[in-house]
Amino acid sequence: AAPSGDAGSDTGQGVTLPEIQVANPKLRLLAPDANVLSFSEKYLKDHYGITELDVVAVTPQEKRTKFVNSVMSNDYYDIYWDDFAPSLINGGYVQPIEVDMTTELWSQVEESNRQYLWNGKRYYIVPGFARQSMVYYNKAMFDEAGEPYLTELFEKGEWDWNKLLELAKTLTIDSNKDGTPEQYGLGFDEPEHILYTTGKHFVTFMPDGTARNNIQSPEVARAVAYHMELLQSKTMVPSNARQSFGEGSVAMCIGHRWFAYGYAKLIKTDDLGVVPLPRDPDADQYYAEEDGGGYYIPKYAPNPEGALAAANAMTYYMRSEDYKRLGIEERLEDGTWTMELQEDFEKSSQIDAGVVRNWEAFGMGDYFGDIWSRPASGEPWETIAAELAPKIDAKIKELYETK
Repeated sequence: AAPSGDAGSDTGQGVTLPEIQVANPKLRLLAPDANVLSFSEKYLKDHYGITELDVVAVTPQEKRTKFVNSVMSNDYYDIYWDDFAPSLINGGYVQPIEVDMTTELWSQVEESNRQYLWNGKRYYIVPGFARQSMVYYNKAMFDEAGEPYLTELFEKGEWDWNKLLELAKTLTIDSNKDGTPEQYGLGFDEPEHILYTTGKHFVTFMPDGTARNNIQSPEVARAVAYHMELLQSKTMVPSNARQSFGEGSVAMCIGHRWFAYGYAKLIKTDDLGVVPLPRDPDADQYYAEEDGGGYYIPKYAPNPEGALAAANAMTYYMRSEDYKRLGIEERLEDGTWTMELQEDFEKSSQIDAGVVRNWEAFGMGDYFGDIWSRPASGEPWETIAAELAPKIDAKIKELYETK
């Protein structure tokens, strides 16, 4: 049985490790990252009595083939780390996970995990979802224009698509009227950020074990129309938005957290601000893009209790102050982040709901040209969406079939 010692008390947020009786001290994990459980080893050993941890690292490209082959050849792992793959459930390679999502440890991610239910059962769990998308803004340009910072607008509930477009126009400066602004109001290299704010993605995983193709939905149509409006406003830098913003020629840039690695100059002069994605005025609340990998317990796993203990331990560590510090300490030292930026960045994790990024899984990148560029030539979105719908249906079918 597991040691009955202290759970590590809590993570600093009053969260404790659930008790599980683990009789088997051996745990075998297959993962594309050998470090995936390393920070949780202490909890596995001290709280659950797991003293023999065998982590088998595999490249992301080979992981699923290796996992499927292991089940077919009776070479069983206890836990497997991957993205959500319906084919693994349909193929019978994984077993249901009996995790109590009402515990304080799991309740924070219960809502986001609900979309991965499969005919009422849970085969996949994500210990932590990251919300990495945001809008960067140049505070000096806002000061120059006499405009309030985006964080202020967000706090007042006034940060939405309309305000983004209005500010993009205000902050675009073409002094000599030659049609090429010296300063652009806005830039982004990935228009799908707009789609997340509607509360829908291109495809939604449904709890009954199906997937919904949303390409002909009002939400996708709205996002495409708004993107067109932004393009037509002539406020968007034509290319390399991330770099142009860092060089000081763009006032706002929508992008990922890692963009800040190139913004040390703006951080040094305290000119960088960050805010969550704006609200779609037709959506019921603020939404953020979120992503995260998770666990399966393979069919016939020798130590399913140990696998659940490992999922608990990883989740517990991800709630800890240690984990948060690890993510920002280096960046504070190298001048690519500040605690003020961190506080504003964390507002994304506190807003109403997340929309899971899954376009890679469905090969949606193949259609980004159709979705975001074709409407600019005047082609009706309804025509484009009707053409893409059967292609996306075929991708869904492919993803759900056993490989």
